[in-house]
Amino acid sequence: PTLVACMGWMLISWAFGDSMMLNAAGAHEITPDNREHREIYRAVENVALAAGLPTPRVYIIDDDSMNAFATGRTPRDASVALTRGIIKRLDKLELDGVIAHEMAHIGNRDIRLDMLMITGIGVTVFAADIILRTAMYGNHTSDDNDRGNGTAILLMVWLAFSVFNLIITPLLRMAVSRNREYAADATGAHITRNPDALASAL
Repeated sequence: PTLVACMGWMLISWAFGDSMMLNAAGAHEITPDNREHREIYRAVENVALAAGLPTPRVYIIDDDSMNAFATGRTPRDASVALTRGIIKRLDKLELDGVIAHEMAHIGNRDIRLDMLMITGIGVTVFAADIILRTAMYGNHTSDDNDRGNGTAILLMVWLAFSVFNLIITPLLRMAVSRNREYAADATGAHITRNPDALASAL
């Protein structure tokens, strides 16, 4: 049952992770006929056109912090979310640069890569937990020596998984994230043809 529940949760996260993220952020979608944010929608639409991508769904987050992110496994189911803070504080060219940066993440399939990494990490964490529980409670044999050897092997495997999850995985995610951010900066500057505005916004 535990394995089925875990796999079910991973599938749900993969299928609905973007919606869960937007709901957690308190984002609400805007449409082309939204008077208050019509210019924001048009800005996203124009940047998407310049990038050669479908126009993503556009969301506004009622938060004064300066933040923006993109979600969606493919360009056709992508979304871009912007906080009110970043909309208020950046001028049009800077905001276009931020939107282009997020569109670059969509076009480069960075969100799908990140979701795959998160799902993979979940699998290794779950595997480590199963191995530890098996070592502690499930290794029943009639021979004490066999039991001790089996437990020792399982604990060594668990230790390897734990080291990977606690040390190797964060380093891998950091390296991949930094690389993809640099790529998104370069692509965003190429889309807007205005690297100075993007640099100023960042």
